[in-house]
Amino acid sequence: MSRHRILDSPKAISRLDPHGMRIVLSEFPSQCRDARGLAPAPALSPGKIQQVVISGMGGSAAGGDLLAAISRDRLPLPVLVCREYTLPAFVGAGSLVVSVSYSGTTEETLSAFQHALGRSAMVAALTAGGTLGGLARDRGLPLVTLPAGLMPRAALGYLFFPLLTIMDAVGLSPASMTERDEAIGLLARMADDLGPERPAGDNPAKELALALSRGRIPVVYGGELTASAA
Repeated sequence: MSRHRILDSPKAISRLDPHGMRIVLSEFPSQCRDARGLAPAPALSPGKIQQVVISGMGGSAAGGDLLAAISRDRLPLPVLVCREYTLPAFVGAGSLVVSVSYSGTTEETLSAFQHALGRSAMVAALTAGGTLGGLARDRGLPLVTLPAGLMPRAALGYLFFPLLTIMDAVGLSPASMTERDEAIGLLARMADDLGPERPAGDNPAKELALALSRGRIPVVYGGELTASAA
């Protein structure tokens, strides 16, 4: 079977994609729409915040990387991602710390969560449950509960858009509602243009896959704004 025919064969694609990432990507615009409706409970209150720290590991921290990138030129304070057991020394009463662990069991994130509480930071949590969800509920902290059942790398919409909602709640909005609508609309169009149902001859994603299959080494380049996506 030719490479073009393989990429257009549902049976072949299913065999090559046992984790169903093609389905997750096709449904990504819907995930983002759903994620926009998730909000922390109880709600956060605006406060005098000097820095924002997103604490997480692996795919769970990817939403924080995107938030930091779009905030760089739009907010008058730093937005940082921390992938450590502890938090930077400057974290304290003037800090907003959002602990993100899709599973709710990430050791480093749970440790940093306790550090944030010990330093009197404003703390919120973003998780599908686990220990982190239980700790946040026990302490009455703002908690965004995510739908379970995905791999963290397949839950980027859920790990990013609620962060924007949290930022809105404290009066720090790096992206307008119109921009969010436009981004999701663009994702929907891309899902149609690049999805597995679109034939290889009319699908830039499949054409790229074919080009990379001919012994090429991919290099992904990103600048200040696009480095996190790269």
